[in-house]
Amino acid sequence: PGIDWNNTCVNSTAPYSVLSKSFLELTHDFGLEQMVNQPTRCNNILDLFLTNNSSLVDNCSLIPGIGDHDGIPVITINAKPNKVKQKPRTIPLWDKADITAIKNELNEYSNNLTIRNTANSTTEELYNEFVGKIKLVMDKHVPTKTVNNTNYSPWINHKVRKIHRKKQRAYNSYRKNPTTEALNKFRTLRKQAKKTTRKNYRKYVNSICTDSPKKLWSHIKHLKQEATGIPSLIQRDKLESDNRIKANILNSQFSSVFTEEKEQL
Repeated sequence: PGIDWNNTCVNSTAPYSVLSKSFLELTHDFGLEQMVNQPTRCNNILDLFLTNNSSLVDNCSLIPGIGDHDGIPVITINAKPNKVKQKPRTIPLWDKADITAIKNELNEYSNNLTIRNTANSTTEELYNEFVGKIKLVMDKHVPTKTVNNTNYSPWINHKVRKIHRKKQRAYNSYRKNPTTEALNKFRTLRKQAKKTTRKNYRKYVNSICTDSPKKLWSHIKHLKQEATGIPSLIQRDKLESDNRIKANILNSQFSSVFTEEKEQL
């Protein structure tokens, strides 16, 4: 009762201020946010709901209380997180591109640009014209294809697929003839399939950690199960979840590390 959850601070008249402060610091350390914002008994919020992912909470409301409680919180939660769905992307097929036509068209453009009077054009206008010409030539002479992103797992090779197929056949055999021998064979193949898959996955992660940081971060991004945006930020011992306030906090932080250089005369 000694914590003001709306302002995320300890009340000055709190009876157990030290205990309340310790509990509040504990929630900050673990990145927890308290979702109940209405009093549940008198003017105090005694029924708490702490979460480290507030985006999964759809609604938090009170229903008439029981006994000495004024209200009981009812929280609606998305048990299934929203997966990040990547949009289909277009890939240029350079092996099928007409390189000769690209060179000829760009050479012709370069010659025309050289003899053309560009005194009245700014550098930015010339740059935008150049970039636009390159894009136009690429769209004209470089074929493309649209790729739909699937759950592609590079560590699932032929060996792993083979052992999984064996496991599936053993399972189907056990369903048709549920004997102890068939069950033991299925369990052995299931264990072997898990072990092989896990071994290949660790080998793949180790390889991208050392060889390709870009692939590593792409893999980490693929592991995300939801788009939560920027989480709640702490400012002056207060947990802020409002988007405008979080933007101002980040703006102040980034501005503080930049220095304005004085012009040299």
